Amino acid sequence: MSEKPNIILIMTDDQGPWALGCAGTPELRTPVLDQIAKEGMRFENFYCTSPVCSAARASILTGRIPSNFVLLNASTKNWKPENESLG
Repeated sequence: MSEKPNIILIMTDDQGPWALGCAGTPELRTPVLDQIAKEGMRFENFYCTSPVCSAARASILTGRIPSNFVLLNASTKNWKPENESLG
């Protein structure tokens, strides 16, 4: 593969892993997400680095655990320019 792939990471907030039709819960109808899961990739064995969404999302963007950076109240005022990110 000579070209870099396009990656779209879809994250939801406060959603249990069972809360999708494609996760085996037929009572929940999520046809669009089910189709995306069918045609793409699903991560079924994972954990969250922090119960706070801002810190968890910052971990995804930086590859670091939350204790390696200071991020409070969804503010970036404490974000250090030397922190590399994927964004």
